[in-house]
Amino acid sequence: MGAVGEEVNVDELGNIDWEEDNNDSEEEFEANYKIDDENDNGDLIDNLAVQNEADAIDGLMACKPSVTQPNPTDPTTECCNAVSNADLQCLCSYKNSVELPFLGIDPDLAISLPAKCNLQTPVGC
Repeated sequence: MGAVGEEVNVDELGNIDWEEDNNDSEEEFEANYKIDDENDNGDLIDNLAVQNEADAIDGLMACKPSVTQPNPTDPTTECCNAVSNADLQCLCSYKNSVELPFLGIDPDLAISLPAKCNLQTPVGC
């Protein structure tokens, strides 16, 4: 397997741009990584899981002002809709995250979103 190097760039809006240097051939890549092509047509763009994940990320971007210090805002309706469709157990897994502060997100504010949106916070979160 070829070497993979990653460089992460975060723009002023908090969007992440991954630059990857992947030297694997297509055959090596497919042999080393599971490709979820539910339609078996080689086109992953129509994969519902990929679309849902992208939609969830886009929706949660509406929450950025509510989880960013120093002056977080109340969550908007768009943010709360995104939170209501999110996997809240997954959100809880970021409770002690070192990644979120790197992205300018306060983990405590992120964990408080379900309650602020009048949603039930998962047990143990």
